[in-house]
Order: sequence, then structure tokens, then C-alpha cells
Amino acid sequence: MQLRAHGLIVCILSDQTDWLDKLDEYNNFYNLFDHIFNSFYMGKSKRDPVLFDDIVDKLGLSPEEILFIDDYHGHIERAQSKGIKTHLFIDKDRLFKELHNCFDWLNSEMT
Repeated sequence: MQLRAHGLIVCILSDQTDWLDKLDEYNNFYNLFDHIFNSFYMGKSKRDPVLFDDIVDKLGLSPEEILFIDDYHGHIERAQSKGIKTHLFIDKDRLFKELHNCFDWLNSEMT
């Protein structure tokens, strides 16, 4: 699935320390994302609702144009409180079903 090829901005938001940098050194995965938002550098975690305002501002989008996917309900609630669309990740099948509902072009690409 090539989300970026369809004009979508793909980001990662992590509350991890510098281990993402270490993983990138080994796996070179940062190039798969348009933005890396790491609380280690931002000085705020996903527990701080203001972080979501900061990301909306940095992306230059309205909150409803953003889909935030996370496996922790508290982070989902904070993103929703800022008007961001969300998906609570439980398993891959549910995520793909949600993505199919959001993006018509995905249906033809995945068949």
C-alpha cells in the first residue's frame, strides 16, 4: 500500500527516546515518512494534548484532515479532543477495513 503515492502525508508520532534514531541507523526507515514527530525531541508526549495542536500546526492541515492511529485509548481520546480523526489500533484487519472506508482508491488497489 503506497499511501504517499496517493498524495497523503505519512508521519510517525512516537513517545520513544532516541531508540527510533538507532533503529533508523540499522533499518533506514525514516525515509518512509514525511515527518517524524518524536517526543524525545519535541519535549512533549502524547499524554500532553497540546502536542496534537503542535502537530496540526506543523502539518498546516485542519485537524479533521488528519487520521491518527494508535493502540492506546488515552492517546486516541486526546487526539479526538483536538478534532483529529482517529483509529484505535487493535489488529491489522480492523485497520485495513477502516482505511478502506476512508479511501475509495484503496479498495481497487487492494483487490
